[in-house]
Amino acid sequence: MYLDYFSLKRHPFRITPDPSLFFHGGAHGLGVVLDALVYGITTGEVILKVVGEVGSGKTMLCRMLEERLPPTVDIVYLANPKLSARDIIYAIAFELKLPVDAHTDRLVVMQKLQDYLLGRHAAGASVVVFIEEAQSMPLETLEEVRLLSNLETHHHKLMQIVLFGQPELDRKLENKSIRQLRECITHSFELQPLSEQEIREYLHFRLQAAGCPWPQLFSPKAEQLLAKASAGLSRRINILADRALLATYADPATRQGMRNSAGEILPMVQPKHVRVAIKDSAYRVDHTDIRKNLLIGAGMAALLLTGVGVGWWLNRDSGLQPVSLPVAAVEPEAVAAPTPVPVQPAAATVSSVVAQNASSTTIEVTASSSPVAAAAKEVAIPPGLTALVAVRARASVPWLASLPGREGYSVQMYAVGISELDKLQEYFEFLELTDMFGDVYMCRISASGGLEAQWLVLHELFEGYSKAESFIRNLPPYLGQHQPYVRNVKGIACTN
Repeated sequence: MYLDYFSLKRHPFRITPDPSLFFHGGAHGLGVVLDALVYGITTGEVILKVVGEVGSGKTMLCRMLEERLPPTVDIVYLANPKLSARDIIYAIAFELKLPVDAHTDRLVVMQKLQDYLLGRHAAGASVVVFIEEAQSMPLETLEEVRLLSNLETHHHKLMQIVLFGQPELDRKLENKSIRQLRECITHSFELQPLSEQEIREYLHFRLQAAGCPWPQLFSPKAEQLLAKASAGLSRRINILADRALLATYADPATRQGMRNSAGEILPMVQPKHVRVAIKDSAYRVDHTDIRKNLLIGAGMAALLLTGVGVGWWLNRDSGLQPVSLPVAAVEPEAVAAPTPVPVQPAAATVSSVVAQNASSTTIEVTASSSPVAAAAKEVAIPPGLTALVAVRARASVPWLASLPGREGYSVQMYAVGISELDKLQEYFEFLELTDMFGDVYMCRISASGGLEAQWLVLHELFEGYSKAESFIRNLPPYLGQHQPYVRNVKGIACTN
C-alpha cells in the first residue's frame, strides 16, 4: 500500500521471520548469539538453551540456524511443545520421515530412531532438535528430552537439542524433578532487548534492505517514542514501524523540508504517526483487573496541605524565570466532593502571574477529573509544555493530603530532577497513550545524598505489599523500563 509512496521495493517490517532482513545487532545482539549457537552445535554440545521475551527474535534465530548450519546437520523442528512424554519420540520420528506411524510400537520407534542416528553418525552427519516455546512443555516431556539426549556411541552423542523459550523456562528448570536436565545444559543464552541506539540502527538497516532511498525516514523523536513503546523487542518494533509508515502514508500533508538530489521533498515519519501506531496496537494493556487490587478509600483524613509548588521552566528567550505557584490549603470538604474550583481571576494563568510579578498569588486546587483540554483553559502552560503536567499537579493535591496517617503502599513509577520538567512532560505524554494517566500523582522531594530535588510519579494506593508487587509484574515492558518499585506511604516525604 505504502511501498511506492516511500520508494520501497518490499515491506521492511513484516513480522514473519525473513533471514534476508536479519539484524546482527551490537555486542550482545542476535548475531553474537547466532555465532555461539553455530559453534556449540558444530562442536557437539548436547543441550543448549535460548531464553527471551515474546518477540525478542527466537524464531528468527531458528531460521538463521537452518541457513548457517552445514548440510551435514539434520534439523528437526518442533513448533508444538505440548507433547506428552510418549509422543515426543513419535514427533521426532515423523520429522525425520522414518517409516513409522501412530500405531507403531514405541520400542520399535525408538529402535528405528537409534538406527537412523547411528547411520547419520557413520556418514559424518548429526541431528539437532529445535524445540520452540519450551516453557510450555510438560515436566515429564522435558525429562524425556534429556533421556533422548543420552543416545550415544562410546565417544559421541547422537542427537543434540536446542531449547527456545520465554523466561518462564528458567523458572520451570528450577524444579527438582528435572534437575538432571538443568545440569546437562552446557550453554545458556539470554536475548537482550535492543537499546535505543540499536533500534535506530535496526530501523535504518531494515529500510535500506527494503530499498529505501532516503537517509532518514523516521524523525529522531519518532524513533525515540517507538523505542520506548517497543521496549526493544523486534516484533513490536516491526508492528509499530509498519503502522507508523501506514499512518504517514494516510497523512500525505505531513512532509518535512528534506529533499533528495532531485529536489523532491521527502516524507518523514513524525511522533504523531508513531502515537497512532501505539494506539492502534495491542500494547495498551487493560488494567481493569489490576485496579481491583487497589484500595478504594471512601473517606479521607481532614488534613491541610501547606503548599505544593510546581516550578515551570519558561522560555529563556522571553526572559522569564522559573515560577513557583503556592497552593491554597485544601479543606476536607473539597477532598470529599471533588468539584473543580475556578481559578482566581487575578491569577488566571501562569503567564499573567509572571507578567505581573505576582509570585505570591495563590491558586486554589482540588481533585478534578477534567480532561486535558479543560485543564489547559484553567491553567495556562508556558510555550513548549503541554497541560499534562498541570493536570497531574492539580490532581495530586488532595491525594497527597490524604496520605499522612494512611496505611498502605504506592508504586514509584518514575523519578526526574526538579529542573527536568521536559522529561516529566514527555513521560506524561507517553503515559496518556495508556489507560493509566489518571492514576498517577506527582510528589516533589527535597535534595539529598548529592542529588537535586526530584519529582516522583506515584501510582495510586495499594492495601498490601503483595498487591503492589503484582501490579508491577503485570506492567507492560514499556512502562516497566524505569524500574518501578514498591514504597510504603509512610516513607514518602513530599515537600512544598
